[in-house]
Amino acid sequence: MGEAANERDSRPGIGKNFRRANAALLRASRTIEAAYRDLKAAQASLIQAEKMASLGQRTGR
Repeated sequence: MGEAANERDSRPGIGKNFRRANAALLRASRTIEAAYRDLKAAQASLIQAEKMASLGQRTGR
């Protein structure tokens, strides 16, 4: 355990760097999740528009 403690002491900024990297990953994850939700909503809207266009073609014949 003494060797591991010495290694941690020789890199004092590693915890801070880890927290920064973790925070950046969390922000990126949230951005990706929001983009995914937006894409799913756009997909649903396009599907609905396609259905309505199909109905319009059927009733217009």
